[in-house]
This record gives sequence, structure tokens and C-alpha cells, in this order.
Amino acid sequence: MTHFIQSQTMSAIELLYRAGLGAPAARTLIINAHAHGLLTEVNEQANQLDLWQQFKPGYDALKGMGMPVSPELPSTDNRYDLILLLPAKNKQQTLAWMATAMQRLVDHGRLLVACANNHGAKSYED
Repeated sequence: MTHFIQSQTMSAIELLYRAGLGAPAARTLIINAHAHGLLTEVNEQANQLDLWQQFKPGYDALKGMGMPVSPELPSTDNRYDLILLLPAKNKQQTLAWMATAMQRLVDHGRLLVACANNHGAKSYED
């Protein structure tokens, strides 16, 4: 099941991580993860948290927080109860990430996507 989350007052990153805290899961993957204070709480809540970030400054910021980040997506054998996805500015890239996420969810797993309105949030809902 995919849920799209919008807010006028919170950044997409904060909104996504707060939604993740409200949907505890044993195995969580964050695609296009970004450093944020709430990420520590998400990490503490999950039994297993995998973070994926291929952009070097973002990767370095996550490493600096002591987070379990990789520049490569986990193996297709890894399945997750919850996947949080922060869209890229490129819609085609984001759609590819969504397809990848759907393949890595367990049955009845959840994919949560938070997108800023100025990055086309409405178009992803459609």
C-alpha cells in the first residue's frame, strides 16, 4: 500500500520521518535518505534500518550522524515492512525508485512518500 503525504507547514523530510515514527516496522528502508534530527528516533524505533543515499554530500552527512547508510540499494533479497521515500527533483527517477520500493516490500508492507508541493506532489498522487 502506498501513501502520499502532504503538509503546508513541515518540510517533506520532517513529514516523512514523523510518518515513519507513526508507522513502526521491524525492517525499514529509507530511499534518498537525508540527515535530520528525527532520523535518530527512526533508527532507535526500527529493529533494522537501512538508508540509501547516492549523493555524496547527503551520504557524508548521514555517516556523520553515525547512521547505517549505503550508496547502493540493498540486495533484492532484502524485504521491508516499511519503506520511506523522499522524491528526487526528477520525476522519472522518483517513479523508478517507487517501482524498486514496491519490489522490496513484504506482503502488506507500506510505502510512504512525502513530497513538497513545488516538487509535484499532486502529480504523484494521480
